[in-house]
Amino acid sequence: MYILRMVLSVLKYGFVMNNSKISSKVYEIPNIEGVRLSVEGSSLNIEGPLGSVSLQMDKLDPNALCSWAIRDNEWVIFPCEAKKKANALCNTLSKLIQQKMIGVSQGFLTKMEVSGVGYRVQLESDQTFCFKLGTSHDVLYQLPGDVRGFCSNATDFYLYGVDKARVTGVAAQLIALRKPDPYKGKGVRIQNSFIRLKAGKKR
Repeated sequence: MYILRMVLSVLKYGFVMNNSKISSKVYEIPNIEGVRLSVEGSSLNIEGPLGSVSLQMDKLDPNALCSWAIRDNEWVIFPCEAKKKANALCNTLSKLIQQKMIGVSQGFLTKMEVSGVGYRVQLESDQTFCFKLGTSHDVLYQLPGDVRGFCSNATDFYLYGVDKARVTGVAAQLIALRKPDPYKGKGVRIQNSFIRLKAGKKR
């Protein structure tokens, strides 16, 4: 159904793939060595040295406002309608696809830290983080299969994965284990992230 709506939109507005009639507003997706894009139905598959991800285009573009083509050996996305909404969506999709391509070619790394007296972190053999966060018991967090963890010392650790959304999602869950204290900044946080501290009570 998605493919049919997309084809009808292309025919309606006179845009033809691999033809001079293609929309003048084209969003190019630069090639990355070792990364291959392919289309299966409404799914855009992105494969690279580190793995593969897929985007459900019918969910990202339910109204078939965008289409894609190969021009000069590069993938391009172009609007099927002369509307600002279509152009905005094409721009968003092109950035999202580029992000996924970077992920399967080199991955995403997020450096985090625990800050506070006695606060510590270590990684168990089964990819489970063990945190000491000032409580009477250790706090455990097992990483999902598509995100890996590393510890460089007792307070600094890393998250790595091919999907940026998954990596940042796991980082958010870890921060929620002990959000930075508003007065001293103690807790779990992304390194070098800005935390607005409140002034303590003055005697």
